[in-house]
Amino acid sequence: MAQRSRDAHITVRVIAPVVRTLRKAGIDPGPVLRSASLRVEQLGDYDRRISMGRASAVWDLAASLARDDAFGIHAAEGLRVRDFDVLDYALRSAPTFGGASRILERYQRLVHTGASMSIEIRGDQLHFLLRPGNAGEVSSTLVDFFVAAWTRVTRQLFEEPVTWNQVRLQRPAPTDPSEHRRFFGGPVSFGQTQDEVSTDASWAERPVVARGSHFSPADPSERSAAGSPPNDPSLTDPSGANQAVASPTGDTQVVSSPAASRQNSWGVSSDDNQTKQNRGDDVMTGRGTEQWFAEEVRSTISKELSGGNPCAGNIAGRVGVSERTLRRRLQAAGTSYQTLLDERRYDAALRYLRDDGCSLLEVGFLLGFSDSSGFARACKRWTGKTPVELRRQTRAKQRETTASVDLPSSPGM
Repeated sequence: MAQRSRDAHITVRVIAPVVRTLRKAGIDPGPVLRSASLRVEQLGDYDRRISMGRASAVWDLAASLARDDAFGIHAAEGLRVRDFDVLDYALRSAPTFGGASRILERYQRLVHTGASMSIEIRGDQLHFLLRPGNAGEVSSTLVDFFVAAWTRVTRQLFEEPVTWNQVRLQRPAPTDPSEHRRFFGGPVSFGQTQDEVSTDASWAERPVVARGSHFSPADPSERSAAGSPPNDPSLTDPSGANQAVASPTGDTQVVSSPAASRQNSWGVSSDDNQTKQNRGDDVMTGRGTEQWFAEEVRSTISKELSGGNPCAGNIAGRVGVSERTLRRRLQAAGTSYQTLLDERRYDAALRYLRDDGCSLLEVGFLLGFSDSSGFARACKRWTGKTPVELRRQTRAKQRETTASVDLPSSPGM
């Protein structure tokens, strides 16, 4: 069952699982790609978009060629490390399943327009819903993939994988629904008015377990197998993963590459170490508790960025004060919440934009923006440039030298 639209789009990377699944079945994906005027080398570009209708047509054609009513399910089962790299990192920064669900909801908004995932608690049930919105030709095969992919992602977050109490799909029942039942672990209702899955509401408060993940971006062998350059120094030589850039305060500082930053985040981050050192310096030199407080807020903002909730009220709660007190104490320290947020985002943006493996969409996601337009507006405000222009400039300067980086010394141009 499809929903129509004229302007809904989705990242072209949604076609990559189609190609892999067809190849695994011994089927040439060429005709499917040609039907959408696509080439294999284009499928790694997260920033390239195609219409939702075009993407759905590709999925339906692939399912037809494979003669597989559960093609979307099987494609989700074949998802690889690189498909989850940035998302997996962000999800594991969430304290609870409810928080991780909100991150997943935000990620979906960045990946495609039109159809959207939403999360609701009704009574004692937590519901994940795929809402059509202005979605374009979202085929049953692609909906199967979306719902199965959500399931695959959430199962990685707990020692005891989440189980669905209900799986309700709009699509007609396949001739043989056994694959759907096998994957979801129970009955599946077809021909429904809404695409949704649900579980006990108590899951919302369950803590996320940052256990050794099959999708951990910290595993160099997995990243290489997934397509990262095998000689990438950021994966094999930590000392080569650092670069000098101009900080928002105007000083030159050494920062870790995005790959190194992601790896640090699985253990003790460099931000955490620096914050602890700053706190100790404050106590020893008597520079004052307000500067100390500002450092605590700065560190907390860094941790909250990928979680997508770096708003002042949330940060205030994390550091144990009211929002009003947060703003007053930061003013006493000679700064403001917005200044600290912009500094953290700007610093991180420069690092991520140097990473060829981090798309502009993913950069915006890691910086805590709810959509790509928010990241674009921020770049314009900081530097007067679009994200594409800023990425081009940072890479050009990286090729020349790290001795003098001609980037704005601080955000807020």
